[in-house]
Amino acid sequence: MIYFAQVGRDGPIKIGESDNPQRRLRELQTNAPWSLHLLLVLNHAGGRTASNIYHDFSAARMRGEWFYPTKYLMAFINEKHA
Repeated sequence: MIYFAQVGRDGPIKIGESDNPQRRLRELQTNAPWSLHLLLVLNHAGGRTASNIYHDFSAARMRGEWFYPTKYLMAFINEKHA
């Protein structure tokens, strides 16, 4: 599964892969000084991987698996969440 987790309500977004996104979020939270919340989990991403998604949002990439919450990225999350 591909997950999107955000720092606070307007902070950076981590895009990652995990068989258990809730557990992964708890693991990330233990090492983070900020509150993280799960925005979206894609169970079936049409055969796409997190690497494909990283490429799609490369213009918003901060570093590694972290991305700025651009309008384009947030629109994607909101569209898939609906």
